[in-house]
Order: sequence, then structure tokens, then C-alpha cells
Amino acid sequence: MSLYEQSECTFGYRQLTLHMCRKTGRQINHKRVYRLMKTKGIQSVIRRKKKRYERSMPQQVAENVLNREFHAEAPNQKWVTDVTEFRYGDGQKA
Repeated sequence: MSLYEQSECTFGYRQLTLHMCRKTGRQINHKRVYRLMKTKGIQSVIRRKKKRYERSMPQQVAENVLNREFHAEAPNQKWVTDVTEFRYGDGQKA
């Protein structure tokens, strides 16, 4: 059984090179392994990346005072910002 089949066909050329060098005790060039894999049609399995975020509901929602009426009679009458949350310290939300 080949090293590629032992790894359940998940190894790419980098991992195969590492394991082959360890097993044989000789230096094997990664470009040679890559070239041989290409000629044999062997590919590694590319796994999907996991999403690293969690959806959270806001704890406090401000009242919609402006109600999308952005036009002002004079300057500095209406100020608008969009701040969802701040993180400080040990990942605490403000």
C-alpha cells in the first residue's frame, strides 16, 4: 500500500515529501514529488474552511429618531454614525 493511500488520499506534495524523507532517511526534492504526482494524476483533498464567526443579537437597540430624514435646515443639526459594537479588554463588548 502506498503512502498516499495510507493517508486516505488527503496528502499533497508537501506532506508526501515530508513523510517520504522520514521513511527513507534520504533527501527528496518536493518538486520531484509534485511532478510525479502530476503525471500520475494524484491530487490532495482540499477541505472547505470553517466559518469562524458567531451571529449574535444586539443587546441594546437605539431608537430610530432620524427616521431616514437626512436633510437639515442648517449645518450641525443632525449627526449620524453607525457603531455596532466595540470590543475591549478580554473580548468584552461595549
